[in-house]
Amino acid sequence: MSDLWNKVKEAAHQAGEAVAEAGKHAAEAAADLGDKAWDSTKEAASLVAERASEVAQEAQQGASELADKTADVARDAWESSKQAAHALVEEGSELGKEASVATQEAAESIKKTID
Repeated sequence: MSDLWNKVKEAAHQAGEAVAEAGKHAAEAAADLGDKAWDSTKEAASLVAERASEVAQEAQQGASELADKTADVARDAWESSKQAAHALVEEGSELGKEASVATQEAAESIKKTID
């Protein structure tokens, strides 16, 4: 009976070692899988950050171009306004001169009629 008992103890010991070895392999596989998942997560985060940076640069470039175009339009509008105002001043001045001449001629005509 003691021989049987020793065989049972030996089998139990071997089974315990096999379970421990299997657990060790499972833990190593889980750690390896965790490392791979972490590496994939870091790579994905890096790609997202890189793309976000590119999008931000593109947006900044677009905003800069828009600001330049807005400044050009404002400058053109200012120049057009100045030219229109200058033309109106010249036209007003010319009309004023013509009105002055017409008034003077009318005054002379009235004076001749009266005299």
